[in-house]
Parts: sequence; C-alpha cells; structure tokens
Amino acid sequence: MYQPPKLHPLTEQQIIKLAARPGVKKVAVENFLMTVETNGDAFTANVNCTQDARAYGWNAATQTAIRMGIDLAAAQKRRSDYDSQRQRHS
Repeated sequence: MYQPPKLHPLTEQQIIKLAARPGVKKVAVENFLMTVETNGDAFTANVNCTQDARAYGWNAATQTAIRMGIDLAAAQKRRSDYDSQRQRHS
C-alpha cells in the first residue's frame, strides 16, 4: 500500500520568514508550522489547514504562508531521504 512521504520539521528561521509575509496572521502561521510534521504527510497537513482556516477565519495570505511551509516541509523530507540513500550507496 502506498504511504506518502512524511513531513520534516521546519527550522525556526523558516517559520519566522513565512510568518513575516505581508498580511498573514503571524501567530497562526507560527503555531501551525511549529508542529507541521505531526500531521504526517502533506495531504493531511493541507486538509488540517483548510479545516483550521474555516474554524478560525484565516485570510488567504495566512493560508498561503502555511501551505508554503507544508510544501517546504515535504520538500525537505524528500531531500533528506535522497541524501540518506546516497550515503548508504556510497
């Protein structure tokens, strides 16, 4: 059965940069992205972002910043998987 790649935690600097984007609700971006990896995978994180956005009335800029963070966490995980595979085969 297919298992989507797990998310990688973001660094504090990455979260701060995303939370500083114009028009975002800083606390919402910081809180969601500080634990983004607990969502498991990008699909689940995006679903949770949509649900939270509806529940808390997040604007488009906030949702975009969070989704950018989710994409970054997914990309970092793919990169770290690739790097670890390369090391094993070296």
